[in-house]
Amino acid sequence: MSNIRLFFPENLSLNLTAKLDKSQSHYVNKVMRVKVNETFS
Repeated sequence: MSNIRLFFPENLSLNLTAKLDKSQSHYVNKVMRVKVNETFS
């Protein structure tokens, strides 16, 4: 699987739950095909 790279302005931490903006959501959902509640690193 390819690496998924997203920019987050806040500090990252283990088990972070973050809201994605529209373009990030599109990329993760349509391009990388990550499913709802699926985790990725």
